[in-house]
Amino acid sequence: MNETREKRGVFARLGLAMLSFVVPGLGLIRTGRWKLGFAFTGLYIVFIFALLAYFAFGPMLSFSTAAVMVIVGFFVVILCQIVSPILTFIVGKRFEIRQPWWTRWYAIVGCIILWFGFQEVATANLRSHYRPFYVPAESMKPNLLVNDRFFAKMSDFDPLKRGDVILFNASGAEYVKRIAALPGDQVELVAGHLKINGVPVKLQSAGDATRQMVCDSSYGLENENLALLNLEILPGEFGGHLSADCGTTLSDDFPPTVVPSDHYFVLGDNRDFSADSRYAPPVGVGMVSKQDVIGKPLFIHWSDERKRIGKSVN
Repeated sequence: MNETREKRGVFARLGLAMLSFVVPGLGLIRTGRWKLGFAFTGLYIVFIFALLAYFAFGPMLSFSTAAVMVIVGFFVVILCQIVSPILTFIVGKRFEIRQPWWTRWYAIVGCIILWFGFQEVATANLRSHYRPFYVPAESMKPNLLVNDRFFAKMSDFDPLKRGDVILFNASGAEYVKRIAALPGDQVELVAGHLKINGVPVKLQSAGDATRQMVCDSSYGLENENLALLNLEILPGEFGGHLSADCGTTLSDDFPPTVVPSDHYFVLGDNRDFSADSRYAPPVGVGMVSKQDVIGKPLFIHWSDERKRIGKSVN
């Protein structure tokens, strides 16, 4: 019988399993199974670095690519934070009385500090490339609905063009609107019809929608239960986008105005229920400075209407 080995109690083994849950494989390293422990730690680190490399150098994230990442990440988490603690509990029944320095408590504490530092840096880096957002208001209906969740590209999204949906900061809040006019453009609205540089934007009827879908229930076209949907095609925009008309309002008219340098004129797709560039702060957002643009929405990853999941925003 090996007299250099002693038996651990259940609570000690649970503590080791918790170490492997907090830092994948760390409990195994503590028990002396350092090769197996580093295998779990390395798997997790490789996955994180693969994400960082894709976000920094890969093509624009798509819904299908994000879905693959979620599936792979799910299995990595299962292995590193479920299988690893279970194995730690099983193999941690006995321990060597004389243990190498890298299994001592001070080495373990150092590993935990390094791990959380790594997590903090990695998370900040990932969020600098992509971030999830949700839609709290109806200003972008029918293209973005209340409670839609979407991912946005937070870097390297230039150049921006007319028709792009953007995220930006204004008055201490984050907004999502559509670029209608670029720096130097003359923009005007007449009876709800947008003009760019004096030329009316192409507008085609796209049918009707219930007022409950896009408009406030107490406001809409006179004696009608329907709002109008239009396919609006901005200069240089591919395919166009839907916009909603809920009736005649004061915001249907906007005088000819030249967009300042390094600014954008933005509109909500739900024109009669959007605080946008037609209004100066604090009522609206005014002209949006280029430096206030923080991201470009890509696709919806969750919606109360499940069929909208995966729909492209831009």
